[in-house]
Amino acid sequence: MDFIQQNKVLKTFLVILVLLNLGVLASIWLTGHPGRPGHGGPEGPAKFLIQEVGFDESQAERYMEMVHEHQQAARDIRKQINQKRTLLFDYTQPQNEELIQEISRLKERDEQILYNHFEKVRSLCNSPEQVKKFDRMMAEMLRKMQAPAGPPHPPHGPPPPLR
Repeated sequence: MDFIQQNKVLKTFLVILVLLNLGVLASIWLTGHPGRPGHGGPEGPAKFLIQEVGFDESQAERYMEMVHEHQQAARDIRKQINQKRTLLFDYTQPQNEELIQEISRLKERDEQILYNHFEKVRSLCNSPEQVKKFDRMMAEMLRKMQAPAGPPHPPHGPPPPLR
C-alpha cells in the first residue's frame, strides 16, 4: 500500500471516529445524563420522589419549596460543622472537648433538620396510597444508606520516610 492510499485510510478512519463521538454526545444530550434514576442534577432526587409518590401539581410545588428550605437550613448547619472541624484539626491550637461537643450538637441538629423535613414531606401525602409509596421509598433509601460499603480495605503500610 502506498503512502497516499494509507493517508486516505487514516483520514477515513478519523472521520468515522469523529462521527461516532458526535453521535454518542448527541444521544447523551438528547436523552439526558445517563445514570441512576433520581440523579439528574440537584433536583433530580426531588423530581424522582414526586413521580414515584405521585404528587399532583400543588403537592409538587409545595414539596419543591420544602426542598429549597431544607437545603438552605442544611447548608447553614454543615457550614458551621466545617468551620468547627477546621478549628478542631488545626493542630497548632490547643484542642478541647468543648469543640467536639459543639460539632456533635451541630450534627445532631443536622439530623433533626433532615428528619423534620421528611416528616413534613410525608404530611403532604393526601392518600393512604401516597403514604405507602413514600414510606417504601424512605425504607429503601435508609437501607441503601446503611448498607456496608463493600469489603474492608487492606491495612496500609507505614508512611514513607521524611526527607
